Amino acid sequence: MRYPHDVRIIGGTHRSRKIKLPENKDVRPTANRSREAIFNMLTHARNGMSVLFGARILDVFCGTGALGLESISRGAESATFIDIRTDLVTENIANLEEESRCAVLAANALELPHAPHKFDVIFLDPPYNEGLITPTLKNLIKNGWVEDRAVIVVESSTTEDYDVPANLEKFDERVYGLSRFSFFSKKAA
Repeated sequence: MRYPHDVRIIGGTHRSRKIKLPENKDVRPTANRSREAIFNMLTHARNGMSVLFGARILDVFCGTGALGLESISRGAESATFIDIRTDLVTENIANLEEESRCAVLAANALELPHAPHKFDVIFLDPPYNEGLITPTLKNLIKNGWVEDRAVIVVESSTTEDYDVPANLEKFDERVYGLSRFSFFSKKAA
């Protein structure tokens, strides 16, 4: 898999601003072209209406924070970022001067506590092929992180299989290179 050398915000108020990448390759940021395709989908996800404007965003396994910060740039109300290491996302939030709209939680996504509130759009981008998707989705739902009718975007390798909780419904899927992006909506309770 090719590692992106230059990651930028694609659209909105921070368009063209750079996202700082790690010196090593421990973090696999979503490439610009893939991110652009994802956000085009989200901009028209509900009968041509954006699910981002005014939304509360949750970026799990956030790494650089590129997905949550792209959402902020495109009109999301706020973004919460979760990862075990948060130095990169914290620096990228500061570089964009978005501290007032962003929160960072250094935590294991498999052991999250009860949510402070529910989220409208959730990005789940764990390390590939490590079996983290299913338990993370279950934990997010069980602990109240997922709003009814929330949109969840899961990035995985094209070879990774995982189970989806029964209250999630897939409404689209796209493949870009070695990455698969699956779009789910949470059924209302």
